[in-house]
Amino acid sequence: MCGVSDTEHTPDETWDRLSSMAGEIHILKVETDGEDGLIVTFSDGTICGYVVEELLELRPIREAVEETAPAAD
Repeated sequence: MCGVSDTEHTPDETWDRLSSMAGEIHILKVETDGEDGLIVTFSDGTICGYVVEELLELRPIREAVEETAPAAD
């Protein structure tokens, strides 16, 4: 659903564009699509479809943390 521009930009130009967009665009609505899809509507009018597996791949890798019990007084 979402398109990616074929226009090439320098890293500085890309960062400028992304950082300026980040402050202006927000998510308006998220809907389910089938059993494993999401449709996201953004404030700039963009509508994108995602499969849950794709979104899970974007999560940062986290290591398991062993929890310790609090010390007794």
